[in-house]
Amino acid sequence: MSNITANLNEPQKRAVEMVKGPVLVLAGPGSGKTRVLTRRIAYMIEEKGIAPWNIAAVTFTNKAAGEMRERIALILSEIYGAPPAGQTQRLNGLTIGTFHSLCARILRVETAHIGFQPNWIIYDSADQVALVRAVMRDLNLDEKRYPPKAIHAHISKSKNDLVRPEEYRGASYFEEIAGRVYRSYQESLLANNAMDFDDLLLRTVLLLRDNLDIRVKYQRKWPYLLVDEFQDTNSAQYEMLRLLACEPTNNRNLFVVGDEDQSIYRFRGADYRNVQLFRRDYPEHVEILLEQNYRSTQIILDVANALISKNRNRTPKRLHTDNGQGTPVMVYEAYNEVEEAAFVADEIEKLLATKAFTPGDFAVAYRTNAQSRALEEAFVMRQIKYKLIGATRFYERKEIKDALAYLRVLHNPADSVSLERIINEPPRGIGAKTVEALRTWADELGVSQTDALRILHLGPMRMAQELGRPLPDAAHIAPFAARARSALVEFATLLEEWIALERAVRYDSVADLLDQVLVKAGYIDDLRDGSEEGEDRFANLQELRSVAAQYTQGMSALEPGQTPLSLFLEEVSLVSDSDQLDENAGAVTLLTLHTAKGLEYPIVFIVGMEEGILPHSRSLESGDPEDMDEERRLTYVGVTRAKKRLYLVHCFRRSVWGDSNVQTPSRFLDEIPTELLSGMVNARRRREASYLRATSWENSDGSHSVASGRSQTGGYWSGRSKSAPPAATPAQPPAKASTASGSTYWSPGAGGKAQKPPTSGGDLAFKRRDSVQHPSFGVGTVIESERTRDGDEQVTIAFPGVGIKKLLASLANLTKL
Repeated sequence: MSNITANLNEPQKRAVEMVKGPVLVLAGPGSGKTRVLTRRIAYMIEEKGIAPWNIAAVTFTNKAAGEMRERIALILSEIYGAPPAGQTQRLNGLTIGTFHSLCARILRVETAHIGFQPNWIIYDSADQVALVRAVMRDLNLDEKRYPPKAIHAHISKSKNDLVRPEEYRGASYFEEIAGRVYRSYQESLLANNAMDFDDLLLRTVLLLRDNLDIRVKYQRKWPYLLVDEFQDTNSAQYEMLRLLACEPTNNRNLFVVGDEDQSIYRFRGADYRNVQLFRRDYPEHVEILLEQNYRSTQIILDVANALISKNRNRTPKRLHTDNGQGTPVMVYEAYNEVEEAAFVADEIEKLLATKAFTPGDFAVAYRTNAQSRALEEAFVMRQIKYKLIGATRFYERKEIKDALAYLRVLHNPADSVSLERIINEPPRGIGAKTVEALRTWADELGVSQTDALRILHLGPMRMAQELGRPLPDAAHIAPFAARARSALVEFATLLEEWIALERAVRYDSVADLLDQVLVKAGYIDDLRDGSEEGEDRFANLQELRSVAAQYTQGMSALEPGQTPLSLFLEEVSLVSDSDQLDENAGAVTLLTLHTAKGLEYPIVFIVGMEEGILPHSRSLESGDPEDMDEERRLTYVGVTRAKKRLYLVHCFRRSVWGDSNVQTPSRFLDEIPTELLSGMVNARRRREASYLRATSWENSDGSHSVASGRSQTGGYWSGRSKSAPPAATPAQPPAKASTASGSTYWSPGAGGKAQKPPTSGGDLAFKRRDSVQHPSFGVGTVIESERTRDGDEQVTIAFPGVGIKKLLASLANLTKL
């Protein structure tokens, strides 16, 4: 047996050694698919003698690509020993990257065939929407009636479906408007010498489809193709793979790894049905199932198996493991989102106290970003360190986008989106009206805004010589007042100096170029204004500089004719959320279920297991079974992130759109066999227990007294909310009850008394983040405050070391500090 295939199970070994022909590997979560991919590449190179430069492996994140390359190098070094310092001969020429980076690489080499200048750039999501807005402004379209993000999403879908502007046909008035914007948007991208992410795929497919010589060139360059996360490919990506694998060379050495059960990006155009298309287009393929899980306990896998078995159009798989049965999955119903967050915090503190876990071992997953609010507040009050995934991305922070915009204009002066971002950043006396006048004047002259600035600076005669054509008479009559013209000329002078610096490649690294530009522009001085925020933003720029310092003259990753700045801007544009995720940050992770894909944690909480949240309300309203199947797949992905313990948490009531509604537990909870669960397993008793905690307090003898009509812990209770569905209405619980399991659950209002308060009106006395003093609980922070139906004020307060309390202002004797 080869050392490379040692310690692989039989299906994994078969997948590694099946080198020729199309292969479809359906890999369950935690089944070692990355191990298969990396060992397969090592096997191809070392056992089959295939040259690394004839192999292309495609992933969905730069992080995954980097990890794959590192693992292959490690496998080979274990067999042959580490190569000499600075040398990686065995992997020279091996192509590993994302679909977008692979397309960018092809298009960069074939620029002459696509009608762009060699220094074209890639617009990120924010730049794309900004350009859509500019196009809509030129077309006199109302952003309120036609939201730019919705228009952009429609354009993106059209590109992913390989529909060009001239082929676009709208089926509704909105789609006709989107089609008009699409045509102008593409023209503007070309004028700015820029592409968006979808262009990278669309233009690569069109290039390969319409140019036989180029297609054959890349078929011969990469006769062996490997694809990770195949279930997340869209139409354009599938067609690109087909063009590289099939006619005319018909190599058909296409190895794809995926899992229909983990396809959760339908909203981005991903289509798990590409698995079915693969079977149709490659009838001679070999199909291999990876069902042995190396991550989770068997009980967690049994929960996952039970859930996903309800989906249609899937390949049946039965996940199993040698990790042992494990702990039953805990189900808990909180009264509301505040208690839900408190329960999660309590459990984390309890498990941390055992010293068996660290904060980085915990993840709390939810369906929508808005659900993080109550969790964050609870963690802040408990002083539990956490990191929020899905907050403002590093490369979307203002100072980072400003710095990148400066560099983009240097690299591609035709980039009007970036130019308009920096022209008055920091403030240099160039207002919005001046920018609008510059834009109009440039259009009248038929030049870019940067060239219009250069006409002001260098004069029309010299610019006409540089452009190689005469300029209109309007070039001699600039429409600017003296003060505005002076500010524009001053900026143009700086711009001319920086562009010359970049063109002459007079810098050792991109960090050096960044230093010169930001200092000379006055950006650093303006940023460091002595405030704490200014220093934080400066620290972010320092972090960017450390990345830029890695891009140097003569670096091995440069393509022929490519500059360090060009490579830097390209790779920064293709960074994704998960590329920036540090899994070892030593803090509890808060993240959406979509972001959790590809990650794993010893302890996972999935909160908000309620109808309308998980599954999402859109899947309930659409009537499309595919939407519900996707929600179930999303839950399946969340469940299979857990290695040792899993919690499924939902609420009796939840504030949604400002209203507190009775919630129906998620249908997915009913699909799990009760023998796999612990905690509040019985749905009826679970509901009674949360009602009891919300409407009673514990007496000194351990019995419960029930409030009449009002609870200090849960607010006013008068049966079903008007906006809640009838199915959500619980049976009226008895005056005295106990939890189903007999366990004692966290009770935010234990020990308080519920009394009828006096009626009051007017504004609320307490607001969020107020500091207050309570006679018994001490100093706390107000989380929220709301008016009750009889006019009193109910205040939710977090008291360090005590917990979260809901108190009535008329009774609590609170002092605002």
